[in-house]
Amino acid sequence: MNFTPFQKTLAIALLLKFTLGTNLPAYAQDRAIAPLGNDPILLAQSRLRFRVPDVRASLNLQAAAARWKCRPDAQPITVIPLVPITRSEDYIHIYPATTLATHPQIFVHIPETNAQEADFSLVNQDRQQPIYQQRIRLPGRPGVVQFSIPETAPSLEVGQTYKWSMKLLCDPDDDRRNMMVEGIIQRVEASENLSAIALLPDRDRPFAYAEADIWYDALSSLAQLRCTQPYHFLLAIDWNDLLRSVNLDAIAQEPLVTCNTPANPTLTQQN
Repeated sequence: MNFTPFQKTLAIALLLKFTLGTNLPAYAQDRAIAPLGNDPILLAQSRLRFRVPDVRASLNLQAAAARWKCRPDAQPITVIPLVPITRSEDYIHIYPATTLATHPQIFVHIPETNAQEADFSLVNQDRQQPIYQQRIRLPGRPGVVQFSIPETAPSLEVGQTYKWSMKLLCDPDDDRRNMMVEGIIQRVEASENLSAIALLPDRDRPFAYAEADIWYDALSSLAQLRCTQPYHFLLAIDWNDLLRSVNLDAIAQEPLVTCNTPANPTLTQQN
């Protein structure tokens, strides 16, 4: 049986957890950050993929929703959540995605817009109970916006399903002209295998979370790496591959504007 690199590292982490109770050895961390060059075999091994859930879509977003006050040129815009989707002619079908976190991070792609602020809200969908609301300042340029649910907000509960929404305030005087995007979060229990992912080197965690179908954690752990190493060529490739695997091809090379990663980066190796 052949194992992927992250599966081998996860096996090491589990062994250490249940026998030694220590951190990963230094060689594992050295392997994770060593430059891999342009070898096509190594690049193929670094590819990061996620499976779109084999369930019915939970939300449907109009693919050509026009809000004329949201752009200076009055052209239609589409705000896209960074979650697993499929597309049809008229709709973007949004699927529920999971997290282990009590306060996960949300990612949304916002194109050029007149809106300067957005209203974020989180609702317990199972109980129809509002959990958290906040008005946020938009960064002022197009790209992927990252929003962290603060620790002061109520924790997401294991086994509960939540709906989040972000409404762009295109016209504060007419709510009908404001544009909203939504996503679904399901918090799952951290099994022993899932808990062991935290023992892996930072570079390996996105692979492990993706393999375990934990979308929000795969995305946020990779985003953190991209923010700290914005020109690292393998991280840019992994980000692109992860988004493409869930049909987010159109925004796969857009910048993370909240931490100033480059758009369409020149992929350069970083030691």
